[in-house]
Amino acid sequence: MNGTNDVMPYLLESDNRIADRRELIRDLPAWHILSLLDDLRKVMFVRKKRGKAFFPLENEELALLRYQMSVYRAERRLFVADHFEIPDGVCSVLRYNYLTRTNYVEPVQFRAAAHLMARMLLAQVSVRIPFAPAVTTVLLPWRSGLAFGNAAVDKRLQDFYHLGVLRDEKTLEIVPYLEEQSPRMRDKKFGTFLILDPMLATGNTTVYALNRAISLGFKPENIIIASIIAAPEGIDHILQKFYGARIYT
Repeated sequence: MNGTNDVMPYLLESDNRIADRRELIRDLPAWHILSLLDDLRKVMFVRKKRGKAFFPLENEELALLRYQMSVYRAERRLFVADHFEIPDGVCSVLRYNYLTRTNYVEPVQFRAAAHLMARMLLAQVSVRIPFAPAVTTVLLPWRSGLAFGNAAVDKRLQDFYHLGVLRDEKTLEIVPYLEEQSPRMRDKKFGTFLILDPMLATGNTTVYALNRAISLGFKPENIIIASIIAAPEGIDHILQKFYGARIYT
């Protein structure tokens, strides 16, 4: 894919699938949808299939999550970029081909593309959900979150919290392996907590980070999560646990 024009057919196809799924629950009352959502949340991350970590969601289940996304947006807890113009060439920058074990691009090219997308995302976040750099602590999840580092510095953010976790593939539990608190955290100064993670999938890492941040003194209403890509499963996992937290993607 090369830029926004090549992405458009995929976005249109996705919109059509969303419309089809919406029809599956169109006539259900809100209370029934919420009941089905509660049932889905109980099993969504514990079902397994053919040795994979998670069971693929059915169309009706995806429709339930899509409905809940609209609720979060109406509550102004979920902000979705309406216009995210991706420069030509950025989408084609893949760092490594795991089949042939060869590089697609040089590391410097990959870092430049990641930096550009991070800067674009942060620029939009700062408009839709304003934050003051002087009183903001930035969490960079290791190692993917490091791609946001330079872009955060460009926005005059200087207080960084580094957290590294792994997922136990047998128990699916989160296991921390690195934690380096920021200067503001060590001084017990808890303002805005900004999590910068390129991709939000199940949300398990973010949930762990949020529990840790709140235990240290941050308030949920002062927490912002910014991701370039975010799955509805992960968004719901976070927002239904942490009322007041906000996600921008």
